[in-house]
Amino acid sequence: MVTTTRPRPASGSGLGSDSGYTRVWRTAGSVTGAVWVMIAILQTPRLPLALLVVFGAVSGLLVVRSTDSTERGGREYAAGAGAAAALVLVTVGIGHHLGDGLTVAALLAGSSPAVIRWVARG
Repeated sequence: MVTTTRPRPASGSGLGSDSGYTRVWRTAGSVTGAVWVMIAILQTPRLPLALLVVFGAVSGLLVVRSTDSTERGGREYAAGAGAAAALVLVTVGIGHHLGDGLTVAALLAGSSPAVIRWVARG
């Protein structure tokens, strides 16, 4: 008679993509980004900011994988343009308060689930 033992499951960090911590971290990151966007909107002259955002939105063309003008291509362009414009606004907002912005970015990066998993694997 052959007897085998079942291997122990690897103990993970409990920080999978569906964990409560990951959801809280993503929410905190989104709220932080929204705050920096509001700072950019309130503290930057309108015309230069509008030009930066338009440039960011046009750069959304760089992330479109569909070469034809299908509905999928339109969705990809809208997502890319929105992400690029948001990145421009967050960067401008952080530029108004550089010390605070870098501190918050370091805290978010250091507490991200991906970094914690990487450190836990060690």
